[in-house]
Amino acid sequence: MAKAVRESYTPESESLHHLLFTHSSTRLFTHPESWTAEHLAILECPPPQPITTATEAISNRARRYPPITDQILHEFDTLNCLRVKSLQDESIRRLFSLLVPMGNQLLRFSSPELPLLYDSKHVATVSCPFLVCERETSRPMFAFIDNTWISRKRRKAFARKRPLNVAYKSVQKMNELPFDPYNASILIAMAQSARSLIPDGDIQAFLFSPTTDRKSIIQYSATITSSYLQKFDEPYKSHTSPLIITEKYLSLNEPALIIDALHNIEQLARLPKNLTSPLKRKAMSDITNSADTSSGQSARKRVHIG
Repeated sequence: MAKAVRESYTPESESLHHLLFTHSSTRLFTHPESWTAEHLAILECPPPQPITTATEAISNRARRYPPITDQILHEFDTLNCLRVKSLQDESIRRLFSLLVPMGNQLLRFSSPELPLLYDSKHVATVSCPFLVCERETSRPMFAFIDNTWISRKRRKAFARKRPLNVAYKSVQKMNELPFDPYNASILIAMAQSARSLIPDGDIQAFLFSPTTDRKSIIQYSATITSSYLQKFDEPYKSHTSPLIITEKYLSLNEPALIIDALHNIEQLARLPKNLTSPLKRKAMSDITNSADTSSGQSARKRVHIG
């Protein structure tokens, strides 16, 4: 990000640029895969807030979705037989991609690379195994990442400047963090890419990732305000706004819960464009399972955020 620095500017005392340079170990000139917990503190990103919801009997509601295919069932059987974590992650990656709702032609897989902007400049590229966008506008809707994928990316990046054993230990240390800072960079980059479509309102971004025991998938949700994005637009000015992320655990033993979560996100693509942006901050970005899905009203559906 060195090219983004304007030496002629005097950063305000609480600006992002000033805070990052005051703490030399947290400079954003490192790529997002090297971000640490200290970066999250400077970026006002506290640990994700857990959302506890009672397990719902959604078997009846799940009937509105296409039946689970033999390919999905086969992938579940494969996952249950695997014991090596890297193979489990690869299986979950394939399984999750099969669960993405594509039947309504509202979503599509997109290039899994997003620009990270700082002072209106493309200073880094944030990537992930796959990214799903709204078909009509290409707005990023949600992404997926797993520990095996990001660990390989980090080992490759770290090994360029460090001995292999040091690079390996550095990756292991990153894996021990309760929340991976790279996940925050994905959510921020998604919001920056969606801003041209929602210039004045809050932006919702979602990220899914398997748990360390590979028994559940975590749904990370963030409602990212325009004032938060101004931290990166105007890094020499003070902007005090946090990035609040919530997390919800979806058991792999209950695929209907995962399917329901993905279909609820899909409902955002159904909303008229003028209703997408004015999302209230109290929403905290977790889409509830109470979306109205009655037929014949798809163009006027209300998605409850809470």
